[in-house]
Amino acid sequence: MPNKPAKQDCHESLNPIAWLEGRWITEEGQGSYPNTPSFQYHEELEFIYSEDEPLLDFMSIAKHSNKPLSLQERGYFHMPNSKRVQLITTHNNGYTTSEKGKYKHRLKQIKLKSVTIVMMSHVPRPYVRKTRRIFTLLAPDTLEYIYYKQTETTPMTQYLKGIYKKITAQEIFSKIIKMSNLNEALKPISWLAGNWATEEGQGSYPNVPSFQYEEELEFVCIGQPMFNYLSTSKHLEKKTPMHQERGFLRIKPGTNELAFVVSHNMGLTSLEEGKYLDETKQIVLETVGLTRMSFSKPPYVKKMKRTLTLLSPDTLEVVLYMETETTPMTQHLKAVYKKVEK
Repeated sequence: MPNKPAKQDCHESLNPIAWLEGRWITEEGQGSYPNTPSFQYHEELEFIYSEDEPLLDFMSIAKHSNKPLSLQERGYFHMPNSKRVQLITTHNNGYTTSEKGKYKHRLKQIKLKSVTIVMMSHVPRPYVRKTRRIFTLLAPDTLEYIYYKQTETTPMTQYLKGIYKKITAQEIFSKIIKMSNLNEALKPISWLAGNWATEEGQGSYPNVPSFQYEEELEFVCIGQPMFNYLSTSKHLEKKTPMHQERGFLRIKPGTNELAFVVSHNMGLTSLEEGKYLDETKQIVLETVGLTRMSFSKPPYVKKMKRTLTLLSPDTLEVVLYMETETTPMTQHLKAVYKKVEK
């Protein structure tokens, strides 16, 4: 879990919603949906300032009462001005959403609705078509969060409603997230589990000066047939933050088929699909769908491809290729990582 930055690190564009920063845990959570029995759930939310950037890192983890961990999200909140809010997020059940909405200062309320949803090819039906969510500050330490969804068979309907209390003790958070025995489905790519840090990272792209970077990767299993994924990178010399990613690497049980749903701090979500090649200990992924926030800057990313190759038991190579509106598919990043103990 990343350390919580000090409040003064908040980017000034986030000042209107500074009350959201921190960690929240349900006092009560109620869920209901047509043709689904009503249920109670426990959820934790995290909104953390991203160092020197105008965004909040967002994470949610939820479990039904007396049932295994069920729902997770990872993404980023952006605020282009004092009234507009955008959220890009990945969902552990295999889809990404780009959402936009407004902040009502008088009500201390954020309203968001999905603009684009992209889902992996083997998501179970009925498919989610639209989502809405509302965050309302009821008191300085009390948050109400309501989530709505529309599927192929059901119109927009309230699905989840929770009341949350802000928590301050770091050790209280993440009671739900615990390291678990590796899910059986992940055994073909079990070598990926753990933390990795660059030995060397090189970046280049047409019309961009070449650069070196350092990066940390995390692939953690908490019992589901997927890895929770996190990456953070910095410029090697300047030590300034660069690219960040959060998401989930899923495997279709009993196959070598993979889906990678990723939120990028530059305001992009990607859904990548591909396969694991056992002979070469290599994962090959290509985008099948992209969504972006409305104020992204051109040239827009059109496609991406990445390979993850195990060179030795403790050495990983990752290569990322990118295509934009103005440049064909070209290698952008290449790094070699060593496995590290945390």
